[in-house]
Amino acid sequence: MLKTIKLAVQVIWAGCMLILGTAIGASYGFTRYGIGGTFALGFVGLCLGALVAAAPEMALEILVSGIW
Repeated sequence: MLKTIKLAVQVIWAGCMLILGTAIGASYGFTRYGIGGTFALGFVGLCLGALVAAAPEMALEILVSGIW
């Protein structure tokens, strides 16, 4: 039961990070560069979202430590 819950949380986390990264990249690209920027920065956001989804500990550490 615990493994199932852990897997569900990981899948939800990965999906949310991919969608969030893509949405942020696409919206920024559209407001700054038009339709071409939407596709380009949407893809960049997707790649960064995949990195965050793959290593959630690193992403949370960056947020907590305040490096940015």
